[in-house]
Amino acid sequence: MAPRPPRGILGNLDSGVDLEFQYNPDELEETVEVHFNKAAPQGLSHEVLQFKNTSNHVVKFDLTFDGLTSDGSYDTLAARRFLLASVVPRAGSGNVASASTPTMHFFWPGEMFSLTCVVTKLQIKHKRFDGDSLATTHLVASVTVEEKRSERMTSEDVAKIGTMRRS
Repeated sequence: MAPRPPRGILGNLDSGVDLEFQYNPDELEETVEVHFNKAAPQGLSHEVLQFKNTSNHVVKFDLTFDGLTSDGSYDTLAARRFLLASVVPRAGSGNVASASTPTMHFFWPGEMFSLTCVVTKLQIKHKRFDGDSLATTHLVASVTVEEKRSERMTSEDVAKIGTMRRS
């Protein structure tokens, strides 16, 4: 029997609970935007672009969970609960201003991603159901995470370490 390939992980840094992907996504989509201010000095033939900032790194991916596997069953509802808990504020916030969703860690094997992030969008499609109980047996979760940095990042940093960083 071939060894199981490494799996991606989405971890909740506040609770210490991890969700190892049942199946790795077929694809990941990364987005980074660069923002510029446009200055228009009098008499100049063009606008001057002044660097403002770079957006946070955003990664989108789809996770598939199948409760009816050949080696037993997978708890699709536990995966769903973990994901839903990542998009609502944590308990114990002193006031509304300090309330926030959990800080997460997105890890992708192969030295590709290790990002401290938050989940900014979650969409869950329930695809198959048990014939008797109507419990979800197969679901696909579309997840968008956005990096949550606490330190300045430079071009030289990214050229050296890429997206293998934790704040």
